[in-house]
This record gives sequence, C-alpha cells and structure tokens, in this order.
Amino acid sequence: MRNKSIGFFVGLFVCILMIVNIVLYRQVPSDIYSVDATYWMIGGIGVFVICSIFAVTSELAPVALMVSSFMGIAAFAQAPGTIDYLSTAFFDGFSMSAIFALPMPVWASMFTFIVAFILSSVSMFLPLIKRW
Repeated sequence: MRNKSIGFFVGLFVCILMIVNIVLYRQVPSDIYSVDATYWMIGGIGVFVICSIFAVTSELAPVALMVSSFMGIAAFAQAPGTIDYLSTAFFDGFSMSAIFALPMPVWASMFTFIVAFILSSVSMFLPLIKRW
C-alpha cells in the first residue's frame, strides 16, 4: 500500500461505491432490475483487485473498472422495463423534482452508476504506482 499512488485510491473508492451500488440496486423494482449489471460490477471489482496486486498489471486495473462500470450502466439501461419505467416517470419533462420523485433506490443507484463511471475514468489517467 505504500507504493500506491492517488489513482489506486480513487479506484479503491470506486470499488466501495460499486459495492454500495450493488446493495442499492438490489432494491429497485423487479421490472427495471438486471442481474447482468450486478455481475459486471462484481467482476470489475474482482479484476481491479487482482490487477492491482501485481505491478505489471496495475496499469490495467482502472481500465477494467471503467469498462465494468460502463457495462453496468448499459445493463441497467437494457433491462426490459427501464425505458417504460423512466418514460412514465419523466412524462411531464426531465427535472430534478422528477428524479427525486422516483423511489430512493432507483435515483440513488442511477447516481452511483454515473459517479462510479466518471471516477473510474478519472482513475485511468492518474498514476497507480509511485514512480520515485
């Protein structure tokens, strides 16, 4: 842990955020739930941890995390009832009040999906190992 740099810790934070997202996402209504999104998040966390252990593969760790977070978002969007559910919720227009009118697990998991993807993308460009 001493030779890890800021990129590793950002990736570690994304892993924790993805674990929180797994818990939140399990509580969304069943018509917009996709088990594939959960699998992608678990797989991304696992690959990140395994790649981070070795110095040779540590540069690939945030890439795996970013790809898995993106695929998690895609699996969430591809769930059979997501389009119908969200189009009904935003029928009167897209606003913050319409987002927060959704059940808490729905808007919180959408938020954590997006934040995890953004932070995992940022961690790709930060150094993972101190080079000095």
